[in-house]
Amino acid sequence: FHELIKHCKTRELTHKYDPNVYYWQARVYRQQGDMEKSKELFELVAEIAPDWYKNYVQPFIGEN
Repeated sequence: FHELIKHCKTRELTHKYDPNVYYWQARVYRQQGDMEKSKELFELVAEIAPDWYKNYVQPFIGEN
């Protein structure tokens, strides 16, 4: 998980609006039990890429 977060943080420097950067971090934080940080990042994914909400965000944050 550490390597994935490190990769995402590096990629964020040049691809700030790539939803993958935040999606994968959100998945890692969720897996590690940090639901607050995970939800914050999933919400950022939805903000950057609204079309991702139904398939990639909603299943993890459980909102309609």
